Amino acid sequence: MPTEQRPPATSFDRFFGNSAFAEEFMGTQLRLNLIGLVSNDASFSLDANTRIKLRMPGFDNRLHLLLSGDSADDPLESGLEGTVGERDPLHQEDDAEDALILQYFLAASRRWNVHVSPGVRFDFPPEPFVKARARRTFALDRWELKAAQGVFWYLRRGVGATTRFTADRPLKEKRLLRATSGVAWSEQVDHLNLDASLLLYQSLTDGAALEYQLAVHGTDRPTVRSTSYHASASYRRNLGPSWLYGELKGALLFPREEDFDVTPSVMFKLEGIFGGGRKG
Repeated sequence: MPTEQRPPATSFDRFFGNSAFAEEFMGTQLRLNLIGLVSNDASFSLDANTRIKLRMPGFDNRLHLLLSGDSADDPLESGLEGTVGERDPLHQEDDAEDALILQYFLAASRRWNVHVSPGVRFDFPPEPFVKARARRTFALDRWELKAAQGVFWYLRRGVGATTRFTADRPLKEKRLLRATSGVAWSEQVDHLNLDASLLLYQSLTDGAALEYQLAVHGTDRPTVRSTSYHASASYRRNLGPSWLYGELKGALLFPREEDFDVTPSVMFKLEGIFGGGRKG
């Protein structure tokens, strides 16, 4: 959890395996996930995925090869994205598709991170694509501000772009406050997907932490309006071996298509992460 060696935001992103950390991680890593979901109608689903990130020799450690399955790390978040239209490719980290990807970092520092990721989706027929993303970090008093811009091209799905802003503020007692907002557009759906969230991270011990989240999703069609609200709470802990984690997450979704009636869900995840110095 938060340490003197790295900023609190980086520590929490690393511990929870957030895309903010995974996408910019430079190194070799294997992630194995077993994910269970209990839905509103008491139905149960079980899924698994594997992600491999290999740092290639040479290229000043800037070139990585990614191989992964298509399953979402968090089906609750995946469902929320579905409330505002089809999942935009840039709502996913680079390795969140059933694809083979080359990721090259043009810049990699705390202030700047820029990478380009050409790849091929394992579809029929296969679909080539190219993604690019730039992130700039600013310091403002006790706040750490991040602005990220991404663009993509898919052979069949066309072009698109995403803009995201994140503001992090460390609090007392090993807590972190985070506010995010984003907008995404793709040629395939031809409308804007909008989202904003407020998160609170709390470190309980060196191997356990909580995440609380309030979020709203929206669209600009036919007018700018909300499409869903949700609240969630997650508990994640290291299960003994430095590479093994367990997570329990409960969420309340209020979708417009259900007249904003509450839809509860519970997710549990068992995750093995090898490489990347995950613990702490």
